[in-house]
Amino acid sequence: MPIQIIPAIDLRDGKAVRLYQGDYAQETVFDDDPVAVAQRWEGQGASRIHVVDLDGAREGRPIQVETVAAIAHAVQVPIQVGGGFRTLDDVASLLDKGVDRVVLGTIAIEDPALLEEACRRHGEAVVVGIDARDGLVAVRGWREGSEIGALDLARELVARGVHRFVHTDIARDGTLEGPNLFAMEAFAGAVAPVPVIASGGVSKIDDIRDLAYTRVEGVIIGRALYTGDVSLPEALEAVSGKA
Repeated sequence: MPIQIIPAIDLRDGKAVRLYQGDYAQETVFDDDPVAVAQRWEGQGASRIHVVDLDGAREGRPIQVETVAAIAHAVQVPIQVGGGFRTLDDVASLLDKGVDRVVLGTIAIEDPALLEEACRRHGEAVVVGIDARDGLVAVRGWREGSEIGALDLARELVARGVHRFVHTDIARDGTLEGPNLFAMEAFAGAVAPVPVIASGGVSKIDDIRDLAYTRVEGVIIGRALYTGDVSLPEALEAVSGKA
């Protein structure tokens, strides 16, 4: 199977934005209409879209719920959403609004029992996002660090029933500096055969080809699509083996 390319839509104040290294003070607004953005990515061939509620990640509760629901109902491709989910009701509510997968982050560390129950109830609809800086996990919208190793946490969560991960290298996110291939390969190897979606740093199509060798099943691309450094149709063609 070719690596899946997943366009990202980061929501803040109802707009599609990108942050630099997760810094809320370094924001670029790319579009005032996130629904139109989702439709554009679908029209260009995306088979899945990744949405992040940045306001929710910061506040610790889903904020952009109606915008997320509008996106989910405006496109036919599945939507996965992260940002601020802290309760089982949060998870169920978004799934009921048409979201295909919910990405949990902070609660994977702070409430593993809740995570286990979410996985038991919703199976593969629950994905865990592990965001790391220098190999250590960051939580609460990347604003707080920890002394927890990303690989150690991932192995523990596999034992708790997690079916899929999104792994983000914060130092590369939004920088267009290229992905951290070593970190992604190490992470994918640590949890194999549980699938991993890589995120952070993609700046050109060759980055996607390189990530395919790290054994990740997919790659989330944000800023590079919005700046035009990566063309979604060209990237899809490249990984299909036709280019």
